[in-house]
Amino acid sequence: MFRKAHDVNERSRARLKNSELKKLRGALCEEFGVSQDEMNSLMPVKDGVVAVKLASKTVVYLHAPSQTPLFFDKGGRKDLYPTLFILWRFPAFLPPLFTHCGVCPRIVGGADLMLPGVIAVSTGVKRLEQGGARFDG
Repeated sequence: MFRKAHDVNERSRARLKNSELKKLRGALCEEFGVSQDEMNSLMPVKDGVVAVKLASKTVVYLHAPSQTPLFFDKGGRKDLYPTLFILWRFPAFLPPLFTHCGVCPRIVGGADLMLPGVIAVSTGVKRLEQGGARFDG
């Protein structure tokens, strides 16, 4: 009936093996469309990554030397989300959100961005030109 608070107590901490780190880097490159060069600057192979498991089944991946959180996996389901540290270093890591002009002053004033204020940008539709092909085939 009542929602439980998240338990953020650390349960275990382990450094990832090179094979696990390679799988993690591959999954991140595929999911977020990041190049290998950007991934190398983000998570150098020689530095290592530490996986911290919390009591709430969340896994936080830390840069080993600096202990900076890089990504987290809520619930341990391999759904990786970047932390703000990553987004500060790489602003193009996630696609931008566009909003209506009337919403901007409210956001600057401190309001949260709600889904109705987001403009859907379709990237998969090609522009039709006069005399051009109407379908691929």
